[in-house]
This record gives sequence, structure tokens and C-alpha cells, in this order.
Amino acid sequence: MPKKMSESKKRESAIIGTIQQKEDAESLVDSIAFGTYE
Repeated sequence: MPKKMSESKKRESAIIGTIQQKEDAESLVDSIAFGTYE
């Protein structure tokens, strides 16, 4: 992996990471709400 990512790549991966975190949080909330979280 190159030391310095281009700004657009950095921004892109940050956005993807944020979306992933949001989806993880939502599925966790759903799991707790429906009692399927283990």
C-alpha cells in the first residue's frame, strides 16, 4: 500500500468506512430490538 493515498481515494475510503459503520450499527440495533443478537 502506498504511503500517501490520493485525496480522493482517502475521502472515498472514509465515506465507505462511514457507510459500513452505519450499516453495522443499524443491524446491531435491529438485532437487539428483535432479540437475535448473540
